[in-house]
Amino acid sequence: MSHPLSTLSHIFFFFFFFFALTYDHRVLDGREAVTFLVKVRDYIEDPRKMLLA
Repeated sequence: MSHPLSTLSHIFFFFFFFFALTYDHRVLDGREAVTFLVKVRDYIEDPRKMLLA
């Protein structure tokens, strides 16, 4: 999915996607789930981080 982003003199299109996680609250706390999603987001934004991890 792409959305336009405009500045004073240019129009840019940027792409994004939604990523969701379903988990059982009885087994996993929300903090761990959010931490996992943040790591996934970071790896998608900069795959070189996977090599350094």
